[in-house]
Amino acid sequence: MAIKITKESSAFGATFTDAYYRIVNVRIERDGIIEKFKTCIDVSGFATASPTDTTREIDFLSFNTKESDISSQSGSAYYEKCYQWLLTQPEFSGGSSV
Repeated sequence: MAIKITKESSAFGATFTDAYYRIVNVRIERDGIIEKFKTCIDVSGFATASPTDTTREIDFLSFNTKESDISSQSGSAYYEKCYQWLLTQPEFSGGSSV
């Protein structure tokens, strides 16, 4: 799974059509001392839909949200729910799952 989106601006000063974003890390952490948890998601962006181990990223984003925000999304696996949640974020407005 991944997210495909056109990035109009980047750190490189270029537009990337059909940039490819994939989750590189998901973790659940305790949020405070009360029985609450948060989900932390790290996402790397690439200028190609077929990145290899040597492909350099064009973007890196980190997100934190309540664990309940992720569990309420559709999908059978937790990472699928993470992708569905990412698509609701402004950074991925207009993006699609691939």
